Amino acid sequence: AIKRAIDYMWANEWKQDSLGFKNVTAEVRNATTGAVIAGAAVQPGLNNLIVPAYAWYYHRSGDAEYARRTDLILS
Repeated sequence: AIKRAIDYMWANEWKQDSLGFKNVTAEVRNATTGAVIAGAAVQPGLNNLIVPAYAWYYHRSGDAEYARRTDLILS
């Protein structure tokens, strides 16, 4: 379950150019169409809340990709 969650976050919320995850609570959507009106802001300060999951998964799996992601998040 944790792997699925962090893989989803990496694929959908990580913004390489800003080195942070989108704060999806900042998204404003049209009530009728569901289209995003105001984009979610990237909040690198949230990285410290998220990075332990990536580090934990790397520690458990030994998969170097998660070590790389952990390092990017911490950068």
